[in-house]
Order: sequence, then structure tokens, then C-alpha cells
Amino acid sequence: MPLHRMRSLLAAALAIVTLAASSSVLPQPLLDLSSGNAELEIVDRLAQIEAQHGPRSSELIAPLRTLALLYQERGENALAAAAVDRAWELVRINHGVQSLDQADLIRQRIEIANGHGDLMEAWNLEQALLVLARRHSDDARTVGILHRIADERMSVLERYVDGEFPPQIVLGCYYAGAGDDTIPAASDSRFGECTQGFRGVAIRSILWEAQMLYSDAIKAAIANDLYSSDELRELEMKLVRSSFLYGAMYEDGRDYLLGRESLRRLAAYDAAVSAPLLAQIEALIRIADWDILFSRSRNLQDAALATYELAYRRLMRSGENEAAIEAAIADLFSPETPVVLPTFLPNPFASADAKPSGEYVDIAFEVTREGKGRNVDIRGGSAETTRAVARHVNQLIRRSRFRPRLVDGRFADSPILLRYYLPAELAVREDS
Repeated sequence: MPLHRMRSLLAAALAIVTLAASSSVLPQPLLDLSSGNAELEIVDRLAQIEAQHGPRSSELIAPLRTLALLYQERGENALAAAAVDRAWELVRINHGVQSLDQADLIRQRIEIANGHGDLMEAWNLEQALLVLARRHSDDARTVGILHRIADERMSVLERYVDGEFPPQIVLGCYYAGAGDDTIPAASDSRFGECTQGFRGVAIRSILWEAQMLYSDAIKAAIANDLYSSDELRELEMKLVRSSFLYGAMYEDGRDYLLGRESLRRLAAYDAAVSAPLLAQIEALIRIADWDILFSRSRNLQDAALATYELAYRRLMRSGENEAAIEAAIADLFSPETPVVLPTFLPNPFASADAKPSGEYVDIAFEVTREGKGRNVDIRGGSAETTRAVARHVNQLIRRSRFRPRLVDGRFADSPILLRYYLPAELAVREDS
């Protein structure tokens, strides 16, 4: 996206914040006093604070937020918005016009706008929140702000890919594309580009924005030394997951690189906080899994196998008792049901992850040293081996990528025999 467009976004977002601050301070709360004890108590508290400390007191902020929540619960969005706007103004008066303390109020205002269906207002308020968060990129509170907005972008992307047309596609002007360091935004001068265009461009634009928001949240967490934070690990895994599920849209290898960098950082976090050795070994294995999953050359396959072997050697030298080591090796490198990559998606061969029809086939195949499935043989089962069943099983195995398996202490081709439960649409009994 051109630089002038980013500047327009910043100006528009800041204007929204300024508009909220420019309204006059209300000397008395303009609220309906006839709707119950909770409301009466809050309004009475507000009157007491104003009488004692004046209409600009910071002590008014908390009860105003509570009052707004009360109105939200009733669906009285106009009153809720008025209460939040006054609290927002008081934050700016008492803590400064760029204070991050107003972030929660902007988020509440967004929820109110969504509650009465004003998606344009909600979108513009969110842009203001983003501008504010980026002004405080070294503040730990921005982690949650950016995380939440990134999740919302991914929700828009998932809905769009599933065939819906969320209004945010137009509001964000995603058909016009996005640069690597910008946030898409609609503008009157380019509105035609915002309403129609190429599907692939929109998907890439939304994905890139979401991933940059995740990345910025990660940077804020790292800047605050939150290496043991569960949220930091969650953010990294969301980058990994989104890179795998949608990253091929980039067509430039960015899907592999972004995901691998997150996995590398996750391993570094575990080392930084002296995580248990098994956790560090598992982090190393996830890097190898990613490399083998994306390996399109012998060099990358060999590099992945070298990482698996390093993890295996570290496990063998861990100092754990022999039984614990053997159990860990079996679980990681030679489980009865082979590990299908990536591990954050359901394993179609694991009965716990599958949604079986009750019908099954027993299958034999081989997992190669590079994690590929071959030599598929269906050996009977409760279901008839129709052409559709045979085709489904063969395609499933050949399209899957498996974690390489240990055989006698080395990674080698490994025979597999397992029971696979068929999806309902393929289950056909022999007596039917």
C-alpha cells in the first residue's frame, strides 16, 4: 500500500480520537434515573464525586465505565456510548491525549458500535486503537490489543475463505492489496477498488495484516521480557498455523520462513527460561517437523533429519533413567500411530482425533526416512474395499507428511500397520 494511504489512515484515526475529546464535559450525568437500584447507585456515586472533586475528576472514569456496561447489557447503546465517551474524554484530560489508558474505553466503544450494527464506526474506532497501540509499542499492554485485533482479522479471513463476504473486506479495502508495513483502509478516493477485485489479493492482504499484527504483538512481548508468557507462545503458534493454512497464497516461500522463525523463537524462549529438557527437545523437533513438511529439496530434507538426530542425541544424553528415555523416544519417534504433520492439526489416523463412522479398514504402508507414505495395502476390515475407499486411503497416505521414525536407533523406512476409521460418506458394509 502506498505511503500516502498509510498517512491518510493515521490522520483519519487520530481525528476520531480528537473528535471524542472535543465534546464538552458534562457538568452532570445525563442519565435516566428510573431504571433500577444499580443505575441509581452509580449515578448517585457520580454526583458525589463531581460535587467533591469537580466534573473533570479521574475518579469519575471507573463508575462511568460500569454505567456503560450496565447500559450495554440492557441494549441501550446510545446511553452506553455517551457514558464511555465521557469516560474517554476524562482519561485524555487527566492522563494525556496519547495515553494508552484510553485503550480499554476505545475497545468498549467498539463493542457498543458493533452492538447496534454500526460496523463503519466500529472499524474506524479500531483504526484509532491501532494507531494508539503503535505509539506505545514498548508497552506490555499493547500485546493483548494487537493480539485481539489480529484474531479478528483471521476470523474475517476464515469466513471469507469459507464463502462468506464479511463487510470488513470493503472497510479494509483488501482488494486493493497491502504493502508489507501498512494497515489496509478504505478511502473515498479509492472506494471502487475496495468493493471488488481479485479474491487472491484480498486473502493475501488480510493474512499479511493479521500476521504483522501478531508479529508486532510478539515484538512488544519480547521487549518486555515476557519469555515465559503463555500468550507469547500462543502468538507464535498462531503465526505458524496461519502460515501453514494460508501462507501458500504468498507464492514466494514466505509461508515457510515466517513459520520457521516462530518455531525457532519458541525454542529460544524455552532455553531462555530454562524449560524442562524434554520441552526443549520437543521445540527442536517442531523445527525439524516444519522443515520436513516444507522440504522440496534433498538439502532441506537432510537438514531436517540432522535436527531430528540432534534431538535424539540430546534425549539420550538427558540423564533420565533408561525407562523414561525409552518411553520418550517411543512417544516422539516411533509411536504406534505415526505422527502426521503438522501436529497442531488433527491426525486422521488417530481414533481420538477422527470422527469415525464405525466402519474401518486395516491398512499397511511404509513411512520413508523422509516422512513420506508409500506401498499402501488395504488388508480388509469391517467396510467393503470399494474403489472410492481404496482411492481415499491411497490419497490420504500419499498426501500426508509423517514424522520420520526411529528403527533400531536410526531414522529409516518403517512399516506401519493400523486401523483406519472411514468418514461416514465412505462407510459401506459388505452386507448392504
